[in-house]
Amino acid sequence: MSPRYLLWRLVQIVPTCAGIVLVGFLLIHVAPGDPVLALAGDGGDAAYYARVREQFGLDRPLAAQLGTFFANVARGDLGTSYT
Repeated sequence: MSPRYLLWRLVQIVPTCAGIVLVGFLLIHVAPGDPVLALAGDGGDAAYYARVREQFGLDRPLAAQLGTFFANVARGDLGTSYT
């Protein structure tokens, strides 16, 4: 394996990983159901749901959420699992 080929393959890793992270992010956002209702339950009022959305950043634009998600993944923080 030549050094040039190895360098080319290493360069290809970056967009491939970014694409995988992007697909994972989008799949989570197009999944049916409301994550706030799943976390908080059905017994809260609108103000409570708004606080939960703000706490998890779900009140921010999708592009801002994606930027935060990429930054967290780059640091190795994949979030908290609630299952």
